[in-house]
Amino acid sequence: MKGRLFSLLALTNLPHRLHTALLSSNLTILMYHGIVVPGVRIRDWCFLEVGHFRQQMEYLKQTFQVLPLTTAVDDLRLGRIRSPTAVITFDDGFQSNFDLAFPVLQTFGLPATIFLCTDLVGSEQTIWFCRLIAALEQARVESLEWGGRTYSLRTPKCKANTGAVLQAELKKLNPERLANELQEISRKMKYDHRRPLERDSPFRMLDKASIRAMSHSGLIDFGAHTRSHVILSRVPPARQRDEIESSISEVGRLTGRRCECFAYPNGTELDYDSSCVELLRRAGTRAALTTMRKANSRQTSSLELCRYGIGGNMSMAEYKCTVHHLPI
Repeated sequence: MKGRLFSLLALTNLPHRLHTALLSSNLTILMYHGIVVPGVRIRDWCFLEVGHFRQQMEYLKQTFQVLPLTTAVDDLRLGRIRSPTAVITFDDGFQSNFDLAFPVLQTFGLPATIFLCTDLVGSEQTIWFCRLIAALEQARVESLEWGGRTYSLRTPKCKANTGAVLQAELKKLNPERLANELQEISRKMKYDHRRPLERDSPFRMLDKASIRAMSHSGLIDFGAHTRSHVILSRVPPARQRDEIESSISEVGRLTGRRCECFAYPNGTELDYDSSCVELLRRAGTRAALTTMRKANSRQTSSLELCRYGIGGNMSMAEYKCTVHHLPI
């Protein structure tokens, strides 16, 4: 029913017309993660097939003014946005942002901002949730017992559902306990969660050469996403400061440009606090992004901007409704 409603709205072009008529002064910010080639099946919404990404970028090119993040935030604050306007962002900094997304962005001449977990740049390690997905993908057991519950792994759909539940539960833990629990889950599925990634792994993080190439293109800006993708509200103030300030400094070193943007890991209102916002303000941050799904108005704080997450489970009809501020 919901899918049919999205399709009907998209076919009538109503989302675009309503946006233009009623919400033209609002800013759309989109959040992507990893991009994959056809045939690579990852059962997690964060990974979007490149063909779908191209289709979405073509729609943005035809329908929106697409601006660099800091330019868009300045225009929003000064009341200069008067037509559908969008910003493209990527969280985490996967190598596929360069290998697959960047050529598409170049084709359409669309700017974007990539937020880096700086400790992982150029390494053979990845973010913890990618290790969990990999463990589930290769699991040869039919069930997993964890946290007093039994999770079925019999089918790809069961694995996907288990992955979503486990991620939500693990995010509630402090970093040390999360690491220990991930190790235990991986052991039960006979997966080495610390082994180096393969060169062609979709979970691989950006290398320094790719960052430099995109930075020098003039099309891609970079922001900080902490050092280790830690959820800031789960750590004490000293670690908050280190994760924020060190990642901002490292992005500047990697790009040769001052880092002016930041994205909160996980990014809900429970995942950061006022002290984090103040640290960013003192660092001269011009834009900090959450994952709260709302349109940005002139009243939205530039250090708590909202984004629509775009993933592999979203149809083109739902995408059109979402970017025009009509998520249902």
